[in-house]
Amino acid sequence: MLRCFLGVDVGTTALKVIAAEHTGRIIARSYEEYPLSHPRPDWAEQDAEIIWKTLLKEVEKVSKQMTPQQREGLRGIALSTQRSTMVPVDSAGVPLRKAITWMDGRSGTECAALAESAGKEAVYQNTGNTISTIWTLSYILWLRSHERELFEETSCFANIHAFLMRRLGCDGYYLDYSNAGETMMFDPLKKTWSSRMLDYAGVDESKLPKLVDSGKMIGILDKELAQRWGFPETVRLISGGGDQQCAALGCSVAEEGDISIGMGTAANILALSASCLKDRESILIANPSVLPGKWFLEGSMIACGPILNWVKDMAYQGEPADCVYQVMNEEAERLSVPGAHGVMLLPHFQGAGCPYWNEKARGVFSGITLSTLRADLVRAVFEGLALDIGKSLQKLGENGIRPKRIFLTGGASKSDVWCQIQSDIYGLPVFVPQNPDVAAIGALILAALGEGTIDTLQKGMDAFVSIKKKYEPDLEKHRFYQSLMKESDDLYRRIAGV
Repeated sequence: MLRCFLGVDVGTTALKVIAAEHTGRIIARSYEEYPLSHPRPDWAEQDAEIIWKTLLKEVEKVSKQMTPQQREGLRGIALSTQRSTMVPVDSAGVPLRKAITWMDGRSGTECAALAESAGKEAVYQNTGNTISTIWTLSYILWLRSHERELFEETSCFANIHAFLMRRLGCDGYYLDYSNAGETMMFDPLKKTWSSRMLDYAGVDESKLPKLVDSGKMIGILDKELAQRWGFPETVRLISGGGDQQCAALGCSVAEEGDISIGMGTAANILALSASCLKDRESILIANPSVLPGKWFLEGSMIACGPILNWVKDMAYQGEPADCVYQVMNEEAERLSVPGAHGVMLLPHFQGAGCPYWNEKARGVFSGITLSTLRADLVRAVFEGLALDIGKSLQKLGENGIRPKRIFLTGGASKSDVWCQIQSDIYGLPVFVPQNPDVAAIGALILAALGEGTIDTLQKGMDAFVSIKKKYEPDLEKHRFYQSLMKESDDLYRRIAGV
């Protein structure tokens, strides 16, 4: 019997839907972008209703691409979602304000107060999160301070996953452990909400989603939606995961020492571990994987792709839109050199993530002269972002994780030049999956597991995942980049006064 599944990746600026048969064959897909607003400096918000309408529209597009037999054979739907973003809803499930996204930096004062009251180390040991403005709790604290009436009116401090799954047909709000690990309210070892953090925030656990494993049935698709899309009324809603954990699953990260690096709007570095490790310096994030009994130690950078686009808009305005990135890649390889002719980037355009965690940090291009080429700026972006990731890899080594293989996804994986630079900087082989939509693929695998078509995630990876290309490091360039990484760290510390 034909069995089909939908994997939906709800990212920061776009939504992807993929339909596939249980054998792994992709049968339909769609993609649509939506806005991210910045009403004030350091603010980043989204309209959750727009995301919901986009989901409805894109699933409808996919359903029309499917045959009647494929639609009738749909068995499950799972979501991969942006993490940390908060959607406060009322008792009817209506958002009370625009969602505050993980890119938002408004809650610095609240984070400082939390550090003063609870202590940075205590918060990290309790939640696996270093105190930062990127976590859900910081937005709740900001609401309590600045929008008190709305704070009191909120029925559930949902995130994107819980909000959308409720709209799809769940009888309540459900959140998987991998998403919960990005809230600064969750104990990753006990896999429970942290009573200590909830007490500090003045939030009752009843106002948070119910916690569940990834790949579990949490509801049945709403009948009206099933009829609208031509699906059976028995389609199961399966708990998915955070976009980065789903992406790791979707590129077959399964062994200890495997590293998933997703470089899109932001950059995330996830190292798989068989135990819940916590960083000795409270820098790397500890959170659950979607794999049973596995955790991640994770580094994060707040801005990645937008920095490259900034250079594109500044220096490549005259290039045709359909080939501008190709031109940038070719020039970075042909006209620039390792080290970008002395130009170095500190990629902190929206604050610094791991390993510095400084929301006040700002981006820096250093070493620019009158002979600097636009190609040097592009190469400096490629290298600067990878150097900061390399610093996170060093931190992993200090915590007993020996990186073995890099699985690279996101926009950076489309550039041969950038992929090779990363392999050279890390000194490790870099693998790029055949299907770039790895977060949606991870959701598909979870949907198949939760519905019961497969009984292990490994079988799902075997069916849905293949590798397109492998990059091997140039060890001489790796030694050069190791010295450049130290220069980058020294530059940051001089500017930041550390």
